[in-house]
Amino acid sequence: VSAVPVNRFPEKPTSQQKLKLVFEELDIGNERRVTLDGLRRTLKALNFSFTQATVEDLFDRMDTNKKGGIDFSEFLNFAATFPILIEAIYSRARDLVDRAIREEDVAAQREVQEEAQRNERLLFQQLTVAKEELEAEVRALTTLEDELKQHKAQLREANKDLIEAGRTKDRIRAELFIKERDYVEASDAERAALKPTQDAERNVMLAEQRLEEAEVAIDASREKERQLETMLEDTKRETAKHVENLSNITDQLVELREHAAETALVLEDAQRETARVHEIFKEAEADFHDIKQAEEIADRTKGDLYDLVKQLAASLEDMRSSLVPFRQREEHQKALHAAGQKEFERHDTILLGLEGSLSSGDAQR
Repeated sequence: VSAVPVNRFPEKPTSQQKLKLVFEELDIGNERRVTLDGLRRTLKALNFSFTQATVEDLFDRMDTNKKGGIDFSEFLNFAATFPILIEAIYSRARDLVDRAIREEDVAAQREVQEEAQRNERLLFQQLTVAKEELEAEVRALTTLEDELKQHKAQLREANKDLIEAGRTKDRIRAELFIKERDYVEASDAERAALKPTQDAERNVMLAEQRLEEAEVAIDASREKERQLETMLEDTKRETAKHVENLSNITDQLVELREHAAETALVLEDAQRETARVHEIFKEAEADFHDIKQAEEIADRTKGDLYDLVKQLAASLEDMRSSLVPFRQREEHQKALHAAGQKEFERHDTILLGLEGSLSSGDAQR
């Protein structure tokens, strides 16, 4: 069957139009005449189940002048004799053209649907990529938030350590103050213990001087006793008196020496206590220095952590800001994907309608 334009088969054709269209369908060579081969091929294309003999018989009935070709006047005579066959050829030709048009529409719609499906898949892939990128950014943001939480926790721990270091510093400062006071008191006690010793030493020296003076006096008295026998009794009494004084002075000297020994022991204890307190004071000063260094390190650590937290907070804000284009892109891809799906569904509905119409036409034929 030759290619038929869409407007060749009007909805309400006249009898003359039908005859002209049927003749054109049979004239496959566009020679303005119908051949036996053209008739056979046309009837076969239109699904007429005629035998070869029947087709030849119909051709002979048309070919009244027996020239081997049927012109339009001969065709009109045949149409007047077999109007039902002409109507059947016209109907089947029109249906075949309609079917071809519908098939072309279906094929075009399939192409549109496939293009819409490809676009939908492409949009879905783009949406998937956008989701993956967004998820990657969200994971990076979550990691950064976790890191920020860890550094905040470290900062809180550093603050606690700093507070504890401050408390320890205050405690050691108080202990240092107490130890300084104990050291001062020990020094005062040492000086107080040293004073009786010095007094005792002075008393011993005075007693020794008095003893020496007494010994000199005894020697003088004995000399007087030898020289002045006449004054023997007075000298003996004076000697006895000096001897008694000497005995008293000796006793006092012994007591003073014992007291000086005791005072020396107290002084030694006081010196040892002073030395011990001094060592404790030195240790306390060392502890205080260590705590002060630890406090300085904690202050520096706190500053570093504070700067790091500020940097992480700024990075977190930047990450959150950078997520906005990804979220907007995801929403845009979602909208495009939804539009693509709607377009695909619309074309699918059109395609189903065309296929249904084509099936209905086949069923009617």
